[in-house]
Amino acid sequence: MGVQAVRGFVTWCTINRGIKAQTTRTYLAALGLAHRLKGHPRPPSLDDDLMKMALAGAEKRPPPFFPPSPRPGRRVVSLPLLKVLGHKLASSGWEGVDVQAIWTIFTLGFFSSCRMGEMLGKHDLSFDPSSTLTWADIKAREDGSFLIHIKSPKSGRVGGEFVDIFPFEGHGVCPAAALAKHMRLQKEAGLWDPHSPVFRFKGGKNITPTAVNRILNILLQGVLDQSKDRITCHSFRAAVASALARFPDLATSEEIKGWGRWESAAYLSYTRLQLDKKKAIFKKIALALNA
Repeated sequence: MGVQAVRGFVTWCTINRGIKAQTTRTYLAALGLAHRLKGHPRPPSLDDDLMKMALAGAEKRPPPFFPPSPRPGRRVVSLPLLKVLGHKLASSGWEGVDVQAIWTIFTLGFFSSCRMGEMLGKHDLSFDPSSTLTWADIKAREDGSFLIHIKSPKSGRVGGEFVDIFPFEGHGVCPAAALAKHMRLQKEAGLWDPHSPVFRFKGGKNITPTAVNRILNILLQGVLDQSKDRITCHSFRAAVASALARFPDLATSEEIKGWGRWESAAYLSYTRLQLDKKKAIFKKIALALNA
C-alpha cells in the first residue's frame, strides 16, 4: 500500500463516511496486520506524517452529518403470514421436491426460532460439515417429534445446541410433518445422505439464506409492500417469541428465552423431565398461536 492509497483511505473514512479517527486508526492497524499475515513487511505508508496530521485534525472537528437513508422495517412472520406463504408455494408450479424443501425451511424457522444461517449452508455448490445442518444431525422420535443438533450456533457454545420440533396440528403448518415429508421426498429424489445438507434443491444445489430471501420476495409480490415491510430469513426467528409476548401471563421470559436451546452438556443427560418441560412450553406456544 503506497502513501497515496493510505491517504485516500483515511480521507474516505473520516470525510466521506464520517468514521471516528480512533476507529480509522484501528482499520489501519488491521491493514498492517494483513500485510504481515501475507508475509509482507508493514507498509511504511502507515507511518506517513501527513496522514497522521489528517487523523489528528479529524479528532478536533465534529464528524459530518449523514442523515440515515430510509429503510423498510423488518416484519415478523405471523401464523397467518406463514399460511399465506404455504398457499403461495403450493400454487407456484415449482418442482415438488423444491417446494417441500422451502416449506420445511419456513416451518422449522418459524417454530424452532433458529437462525437460518444455523440450518443452511452459505454456498450453493459446497458446504461446511462443521456448521451446515446434515441429516445425521436430525433424530426422529416415535411420537412424531424430532431432535435437531445445531452444530455451530451463534452463541458459540462448544458442542452446539439442541432444538426440539413437535407436531402442531390443525393449521396445515406442522413443522414435524413438513420435515418428515421432506425427508421422504429427498430419499425418493436420491438426495438423501446422512452426511449431506438437509436442504437441497432437486438439482443438487444447496439452499442458502440468499436463495430463501429471493424466494420470499417472489412469493410476497402483491401480498406485502416490501418497501415498507421487509420479510427476510431473519423474520422467522422472532415468530414464537412475538406470539407469546401477546400473552404475558402465559409464559415466563425465561421460557421464551430458553425455547429450543439445550446446551450440549444438557443433552448428555437428556432426561424425560427435560423433554416434558419442552413439551409444556410448546403447549403454551400452541395456545398463543391458536388464540
